[in-house]
Amino acid sequence: MKKLVPGQTYNFVLTLDYKVFISYNQRHKLKNEFAKTVLCSPNHTLLAGNNPVLSAGVINYYRIGKKKLFILSCSSGHFHPLPEALIPMKNF
Repeated sequence: MKKLVPGQTYNFVLTLDYKVFISYNQRHKLKNEFAKTVLCSPNHTLLAGNNPVLSAGVINYYRIGKKKLFILSCSSGHFHPLPEALIPMKNF
């Protein structure tokens, strides 16, 4: 969490054993001249691996002076979490 870049959007997964996995959230896949995907971020399922998931979604990180602002969203097309699933991540 200390390496997050302000203004960047990230995918996150919080597992049942309270391990957090984070990756850049890339909405568009970058393709090379041969139309092959050369860059795309792991989705929530890949982040979770075979681990049971407590919470999954998107986190936006901002820095305002010395304060840090984290905005959590339960946006995950794979897990379809309810908003209440963000509470464990918020507490983390």
